[in-house]
Amino acid sequence: MRPRRAFWLVLIVLVATLVVLCACEAVVGDSWGHVLRLRRDGPLTWQRFGELARDNHLHNNPRWGQLVLVATFEHRVLQLVLTPLAIASLLLATLALVRARLPRPSDPRDASLLLLVIALALVTTPQLGAIWFYRPTCCNYVYPLAVQLAWLVPYRVLAERHCEVPTLAMVLGGVLAGAGNEHTGLALALAALVATALAYRRDRRVPLWALAGLVGVVVGYAYLLAAPAQLARYRGLAGDTTPLDRIAERGVTGNLAVVAQLAAWLSPAVLLFAAAGVPALRRCPRAVWREAAIWCALACVVLATALASPKQVARLLLAPSALFAIGVGVVLVEVSQLPVVARRLRITATTIIALYGALLLLVQVVTYLEGRARMQRLLAAPPGSVVHVPALTFSRPTPFSAGDDFRSARQRARVAARLGVAAIVRD
Repeated sequence: MRPRRAFWLVLIVLVATLVVLCACEAVVGDSWGHVLRLRRDGPLTWQRFGELARDNHLHNNPRWGQLVLVATFEHRVLQLVLTPLAIASLLLATLALVRARLPRPSDPRDASLLLLVIALALVTTPQLGAIWFYRPTCCNYVYPLAVQLAWLVPYRVLAERHCEVPTLAMVLGGVLAGAGNEHTGLALALAALVATALAYRRDRRVPLWALAGLVGVVVGYAYLLAAPAQLARYRGLAGDTTPLDRIAERGVTGNLAVVAQLAAWLSPAVLLFAAAGVPALRRCPRAVWREAAIWCALACVVLATALASPKQVARLLLAPSALFAIGVGVVLVEVSQLPVVARRLRITATTIIALYGALLLLVQVVTYLEGRARMQRLLAAPPGSVVHVPALTFSRPTPFSAGDDFRSARQRARVAARLGVAAIVRD
């Protein structure tokens, strides 16, 4: 198969699979609130959307991903289009950051490298199913990460050679990247600053777009952190203590537990791909190891910032795991120049993608069908009745799904109150 056809075939199959997985998203967790609000209030007007944006900024969740989340529930087609494109864009941006250039479908190696990037993302993303295909998490973490990595691509290229990028695009992209998440802005600014410094050292000048983009990310990050809602979130917990206080209160053991959780997600990928690349790892130049170390250092900066969050949840590990995967990818690209290693990596990546894809499809489709039947039973229940619903087959959280939210009595009571039934009993 011609290289260009192979690259586009991989990309088309990827997007098509993502569309199917997104279409099979079950209503769980915070999604109940959005679904039932739409059922109760009807379509969202522009005026109410503006009021919602203001309320999020003042009292709720000031991230722009929350507004995208509302739009995807308002118009389901947006989810089926935007989420696959966001995930695909994240993977393509990762490939660009690994290669220090945009993907080239005509390059024979880029189709194989795209397979490698997809496999790395599958095995390093914590709680993959719940992060990629659970909209409240996806819109607030995957969408911003896709923008952030795409915004970093010009800086990655600039660190290697001079390039020109539209200044306005870098400013707007920087604002969106900085305002995406509270734990990523510092690392983004640091990465852009390092790349700009390297470019100045090489060329003795700095492109205007690089400085403008850096200003944009700082402004976006400052806007997010200064939002009044930051003091109101987590029942005021975020405003009761400083970030350093929260890290200190968690103690050495508590902080190491978070680091260990990330290591547990990443270690299989390191071992698996290191085994495939063993014949050439010793030949890897120091410059490549140094570059990989920089990406790992950025991952550590994000992780350290995440430790200051009042809540420690797996979704906070998405960005550091992605940056770490880029570092691994940089090494694997170098060692894959040896034909025997390239063949091993291609077989490993293809096997991982097939296995994860099959498991994701199985879990998502089964959970979707069971969740739809549960929803129909709940909506048909008379007001004030006690509704019995069967447990989902994949009840407990796994790397491929968020599990059955009705395991929580509190969640059942919350949904029952919104539906006007006396109680929901999980059989």
